[in-house]
Amino acid sequence: MNKLIAFGCSNTYGEGLQDTWNTGDSRRWHGQPSKFAWPQLLADKMNLECVNMGEGGVSNKYIANLIAETEFQQDDIVVVLWTFFSRSCFFQDDGSVRRILSQDISNKNMPKDHRKWNKIYYDKFYTDQDAIKDSYFRINFAKLYLDSIGIKNHHYTCFEKERTGLRSIKPAPKWSCIDFLDIRFNGIDKALDGNHPGVKSHEQLAIDIYEDLGTNYDV
Repeated sequence: MNKLIAFGCSNTYGEGLQDTWNTGDSRRWHGQPSKFAWPQLLADKMNLECVNMGEGGVSNKYIANLIAETEFQQDDIVVVLWTFFSRSCFFQDDGSVRRILSQDISNKNMPKDHRKWNKIYYDKFYTDQDAIKDSYFRINFAKLYLDSIGIKNHHYTCFEKERTGLRSIKPAPKWSCIDFLDIRFNGIDKALDGNHPGVKSHEQLAIDIYEDLGTNYDV
C-alpha cells in the first residue's frame, strides 16, 4: 500500500491534541503522533497509510537530516511542513541532538546548561539572514535528494512570525527550487495546551494540502 510520509515539528506531530495531551506528564505529550493531526487526515483523504515523522521542537536542519536517513519505498509520497527558520540544532558526538530554540532560554523544564547554550547562540551567533539561508539550503537539499531517488515530494511551511523580527521568508532566494505556497494553519482554534493548532485547524490544513495535491494525483 502506498504511504504518505509526513515530516515536520510539533505542528505535524499534533502536539496538544486530545490523544497526545496528558495532564499527568510534565512534557504534556506521548510518543505516538496524533490521529487528529493533518498527516493522518490527509492520508485518509488520499486512501494512503500514514507515517507521521513529526517531532516537537525540531529544526529544519534536523528535519532535512531525518529525511536523508529515512528509507523510502518507490511509491511513497513525502509531504514536509517545514518549521520556523530561526530554529537550529547541534548533532553531538555521542549521538544525541541538542535543540536550539529561542523559547528554551526561559524554559524552566530544560536543564540550566541547555538554557545557557540557547542564550549564547541567540545573543552571539544568530542572525535572520543566516537562518533564512541555512533553512533554504537544507530544504532545497531535501527536495533535490528526494527527486534524485524518485520519491514524490511536496513542501509547505508553518512559519508565521519569527524571533528578532523575521516575519517573512519571501521572496525565496533566486537559486531556490522551492517557493512555498501560502498554505499554513489559519488559527481557527487552539489545542488543549493553548498554544498549538487545534483539531479544526488541522482539519483545514489537511483540506488545503489535499486540494493543492489534487493537481498532481487527481484526488
